Amino acid sequence: MEPSNVRKDFYLLISSRVFTRIGDGFLRILSVLLVASKSHDPMIAGLVLVFRYICEILINAISGPFIDKLRIRTSLMAADLLRTILSLLLVAAVLMGYPYPVFLALSFLGDFVFIFFKPAADKVIKVNFPVKEGTKIISQVDAANHFSNIGGYALASLVAGWLGLKIAVLWGPPFFFISFLLVSRLRLTGESVIDYQKVRKKSYWASQKEGLRYTWGHKPLRLLLMGRSLVAVGRGSFTVLSVVYLANNAKG
Repeated sequence: MEPSNVRKDFYLLISSRVFTRIGDGFLRILSVLLVASKSHDPMIAGLVLVFRYICEILINAISGPFIDKLRIRTSLMAADLLRTILSLLLVAAVLMGYPYPVFLALSFLGDFVFIFFKPAADKVIKVNFPVKEGTKIISQVDAANHFSNIGGYALASLVAGWLGLKIAVLWGPPFFFISFLLVSRLRLTGESVIDYQKVRKKSYWASQKEGLRYTWGHKPLRLLLMGRSLVAVGRGSFTVLSVVYLANNAKG
């Protein structure tokens, strides 16, 4: 039977992922709509969505050793707090009538922060649950992530269409801040097994080399890495083409 603090951490993690992913939906979809309304160019608006896939390819490969040196709760709180600030800056940019490059920059930074700190959520599961059970927990967290993402996109689109972009952008920051409050309550008793002093003594390049050697030395992981990179490129291309196609259809 799981200790009560482990179950509590699990519920807090799931809840925080729901709120942060809904906030993510607002940040990304509203950025697309804002860039489209300012630039009148669907290709430029599509860049907002492409940034996520670029970050997945580039940032995923370098963030791991940095995140390993930080405590899990610190990483998760930093991610949510930074995106709260970025979404507040988006609100300010909209109210002050800034040009679309500002929206592009804020969207890119939001994606960068999300991808950079993403491994921290997986660490919560690794320190709290045994490997056999961890697979099931990761699946549950992933399901919550995907449902919340879809819900966030739908809700952001609905609010933007119903109340307008200037009102819709006000909805984003509270979701990230609620997630920040939730992760701040994580106890993570299993984290005590990590010797952070030892981890921090190892240089970034040594950790990176060790991780790359391990990944490249195992064929399934190597193929998975290559496959995910190709999928990210394909999804990015498809996303831009879809935005352009829909924009052209809307124009008649």
